[in-house]
Amino acid sequence: MHSVSDLTTFARRTTGDVPPRIVGASTTVVRSKLYLFGGRLPTERRMVSELYELDLETFVWKKLEISNPQDAPAPRYFHSTDAWNDHLVVFGGMGYLDEASEELCVLADLRMFDLNTRSWIPAEDNTAFPNDRTDFIPRARYAHLSAVTANRFFLVGGQDLSNLWLDDIHVFDLETRQWVQRHEYPKHCGTYRSAAVSAPQRVRTAYPGIGPGANTSSLGLRFRPDNANNPSTDLLCLPYTESATAEDTDQIFLYSNYNFTDVKRELEVFSGLDSPDFSVADRSASMSGSSLPPGLRFPTGVICGTHLLIAGTYLAHSFQAFSIWALNLETMEWSRIDPGAVLATGSWSRACLWTEKNQFLIFGNRDGNLVNDYNRRLLSWDDVACIDLEAFGIYQPPRLQMNIRAQATGIAALEQEAFADFDIVCHDGRRLRCNRRILEERWPWFREQRVLYLAKARKALEDLPTTAADVELPQQVDRPETDDMTPDPRLTPRALHLSEPYPICLAFLQYLYSLNLITPLQHAPAVLSGLLVLSTTYNLSQLQALVKHAMHRGLNSSTSVGVYEVATLCDCQSLQIRALKVVMASSRRGLERPSASRLDGSGRNPDGSSGRSTDSSSRPRGMSDAHNGHSASDHASSSRTNGVEPVNGHYGRQLSSQGPIIEHSELPLRRSSIRRSSTKLGLVTILERDSGTGATPSAASHPTVASQRREDLAESSNMASLPPDPASTRKVLAQRDIHRRWRSISDLSTADSRSINYSTDDQSSKTLSRQNSGSSPSSPGLSHTTDTTPSSAETSFVLTPVDTSPPRSLPTKSGPRLDYSQTAPDHTPLITVRSSPHNMNPPRYRHPQVPFPVYGMRPALQS
Repeated sequence: MHSVSDLTTFARRTTGDVPPRIVGASTTVVRSKLYLFGGRLPTERRMVSELYELDLETFVWKKLEISNPQDAPAPRYFHSTDAWNDHLVVFGGMGYLDEASEELCVLADLRMFDLNTRSWIPAEDNTAFPNDRTDFIPRARYAHLSAVTANRFFLVGGQDLSNLWLDDIHVFDLETRQWVQRHEYPKHCGTYRSAAVSAPQRVRTAYPGIGPGANTSSLGLRFRPDNANNPSTDLLCLPYTESATAEDTDQIFLYSNYNFTDVKRELEVFSGLDSPDFSVADRSASMSGSSLPPGLRFPTGVICGTHLLIAGTYLAHSFQAFSIWALNLETMEWSRIDPGAVLATGSWSRACLWTEKNQFLIFGNRDGNLVNDYNRRLLSWDDVACIDLEAFGIYQPPRLQMNIRAQATGIAALEQEAFADFDIVCHDGRRLRCNRRILEERWPWFREQRVLYLAKARKALEDLPTTAADVELPQQVDRPETDDMTPDPRLTPRALHLSEPYPICLAFLQYLYSLNLITPLQHAPAVLSGLLVLSTTYNLSQLQALVKHAMHRGLNSSTSVGVYEVATLCDCQSLQIRALKVVMASSRRGLERPSASRLDGSGRNPDGSSGRSTDSSSRPRGMSDAHNGHSASDHASSSRTNGVEPVNGHYGRQLSSQGPIIEHSELPLRRSSIRRSSTKLGLVTILERDSGTGATPSAASHPTVASQRREDLAESSNMASLPPDPASTRKVLAQRDIHRRWRSISDLSTADSRSINYSTDDQSSKTLSRQNSGSSPSSPGLSHTTDTTPSSAETSFVLTPVDTSPPRSLPTKSGPRLDYSQTAPDHTPLITVRSSPHNMNPPRYRHPQVPFPVYGMRPALQS
């Protein structure tokens, strides 16, 4: 039995010029490369100044050949190395007094290596100082801390040759090559007990002047004064990554732990680092959590998004391990990162962050001994363990492609149809006016199809005869056209037919106009799922990053099943694993909860205890956190908490005054389960919504069971009328089976009238549709079908064409395969929806009525 945590971590053996086991070497990550410098070889008892490079894509080591070895720094260990503008900045450490002697000394030189030219910059005279301030020059030290931010190198703490602590901070300007500051810092800091981490990429949690309750009408973006469609002012914002600014400068986080028998933890934040008088704030008392990190020796610190990660060696009398912890800088709560069974054995000692992939890398030896290597301070590089941080909700948010004013301008231009010369035709026939130039510039697939279309049009014009008599016979009558030269048939000169419903097409155009997700429509769970499918289909990496970011932020027990399904379909493994964790956590909770009258606004009892039920029964795996038996007050309270107003007794979000109402996965569920399959095959979700009674009909009175009995009797009398041809017999039996299943589904709800369309062909391609005959005028787009009869179970679904083509891996060039069936086990009507990533590309649908590409709790389509 494997844990889910085993899915987040994998180990690989490194190859190439693998460095030997070494003591006191430094590691630095620059984009997709890791650089290892210096150290001391324990077997030869000598220090080195060699530089190694590891390709993080292939895990191949390479020993760099230096173009100017005469300018290389002296061998050293327990030094520091930081990255700055394609340079490695090396300071201090312990080395030899001279090349011919083995007498040790402590160094105080600062050297730089140019990664572009692969050469060491000659030693500069670092004794330069302004205003004759010789005290700015630091004393020689080793085992110190360092960080680079705001073009400045910060040197913190360390020890001298007598192992005395140096309690000061020095600042070196990397542009002017001068030591510019010195501050007293009366705390002992060193690599054995502390870690200093800089945050060159800040995470902004709100747009300037944008957010809940903010007035965005000051943007004043109107292209047509007489247009009734005013620009949207209800804009949303997600945290995003940006470089530090003068108003929001970089920070350095200094974490220390000591007194390992009774661990003391300290966290201090350096702010205003671009000014001479930067501030130091003590945040130690604000740290909290259900569990706190133990004493970690030689800790490594990194910052990823809004989390501070601390990793190091944990040694106890009965347990030793390499432990990893994360501090949420927004809530200041600690949580443990469980790497699974990969780090349970072997020796692991050095960690670093690969920001581009949101991966935490740990180097070591899977066959080594942790305690022995720690006692000898040995670092191994034979193996690397990669932890997917995104599976824990730790990642770097995407950057903005345009500022907020440009985004609001784009949304206003789309809403007011400014410069519109092209149409997007939705699945239901509605048209969206847009600008073709914007689509060509920001949608690569559309640009390529336009090029193919124009090339084919020009060729057709060239083949036209100039006169009536000038007609040549073709060189090859049946000349086949290759697929790569044929434009998509959905593209016309003035329109593109997208097999998506209106809300998905509108949200997609809003992204193309703003390159961001800033409208309420784009943040609806069902719309996010559709956008994720489109981003995977058309290889839009920025859209996919934004959608995954929004899904991570809104992931909870109510949306976890739908997020898991669409993440599986789109091969977003990190999002899939995290959603699966939420599903499993929800399945371990009890079905019963206290009523709303007994809970306060925080979801707890008046006595402060948790609002969870003490019932020992647990819900089936994969069941949503929403449960049967909610009262009206429960619904209203939960909807107000989540920003969703109840509509007709169910949850929904009013997206705009004239837009559709989308009711999504926050509906109360009576039964929901997940049948696990492989990562590529998706999962099976069994969904049914109860109207609120919670009553289960008996077997004799259940309409599905009664219908099945009637069909069995009719089947026995019709067996004699089957044709003698085996192929015809199979076809007739298949038609009867589908008809019987459809009648079973139609008997589930008798309170509303619905239309049934059924047809088959020779390839057994079946189209079954079931839609509500009535439509609400307030919801012209998407809406759940609602049965208002209290005694009947409510169902809402659409049966769609079955593609019988063989399975392929994502992405492919044909439509997704969706298999829908219905069963009724245990006298309970269920609707089984199986989604698999076969033929995952909407441009090649086999049927014009393409289903809504959102799986799980998705609304039924209404025109």
